[in-house]
Amino acid sequence: MVHVIYCFSSVHASTPPSMILDTPSFKTVMTATSDVKATCLISTVFDAKVTWLLNEQVAPSNTVSQSSNTSYVTSEVTVPSTKWKQLKHLTCRAEHACFSSVEKTKNITGKITFQPENQTLLKRLIDSLCSLFSAVFISQSLKFLQDSDSQTLSCSGSGFDPQIKWLPELQISSSSTKGAITMSADGRVAVTSRLQVLRSDWQSGNVFTCQVSDKSLNTAVNKSISVCSAPVALSEPSVLLLQSSNELVCLAFDFTPEAINITWFRDGTSELRDYNTSEPQRGADGRFSIRSHLRLSLIDFLPGVVFTCKVTHASFTKLLNLSRPGKTSSIHPMFSRR
Repeated sequence: MVHVIYCFSSVHASTPPSMILDTPSFKTVMTATSDVKATCLISTVFDAKVTWLLNEQVAPSNTVSQSSNTSYVTSEVTVPSTKWKQLKHLTCRAEHACFSSVEKTKNITGKITFQPENQTLLKRLIDSLCSLFSAVFISQSLKFLQDSDSQTLSCSGSGFDPQIKWLPELQISSSSTKGAITMSADGRVAVTSRLQVLRSDWQSGNVFTCQVSDKSLNTAVNKSISVCSAPVALSEPSVLLLQSSNELVCLAFDFTPEAINITWFRDGTSELRDYNTSEPQRGADGRFSIRSHLRLSLIDFLPGVVFTCKVTHASFTKLLNLSRPGKTSSIHPMFSRR
């Protein structure tokens, strides 16, 4: 059987089609937990064959999808995020008997040759990131002072693709959680991990080590902490009590360490439950801030009702009172040492 292909348009037959190759952003790749996708758009009326090359190797057919209409052919390739981080080149190639083969290649990784002040930009970036690793932040909470059964350790690191691990793994009878992943404008990724340590493990003097590593830089930094070496610097929070039409907001800021507790009371005795408190946020100066929102009901607007925001931090307690929300009122701070 002979297959005949008709090329009706001499224009299309002589002019290679235009092509757009779209790849995921650096942030998308670094924060992805599974797969990422690249898309190739070819402007052609012909049903072109599209081939994807990953580091010059043809992508498996089960990772490629293709669709077309009267104006475009669209192809997508799906790549595990772990494999994408190892890519150097990605190529999309379109072929059809009615036009010359066309392809577009993107360099996924590679050195940057721009040289400000006789240094490559890549070297300056790596030097900067390595200096960040030398300042990996690790701190402990003071929850033991609040009769808690566990101690919270926090460790933060940044880089291209930072990973956090607590050591020694075999001896830690605790659980760790991974906090939010953030990215700065210059592409640095920051991660935070929190480790819950049993009271007995902490008070016995065990040493806990946070290891921050980055395969992209082949760099790892260890920071250790124990009850004997834990910093004891305290910074008492400043507290504000604000009101809107249907809620009160208690704001505490400029405090260290991170552990803090906010509770609400009505008329000095009734503890309230209908409130939402954020996680402490660490600022550029290393100090923390937090806010708590209390929702108000109709009964809360009765004359004479007094609300109290109680902020407990380390060995200090601060109370702020507000009466008759929605009316002219004043804020009365009261301070007491526990």
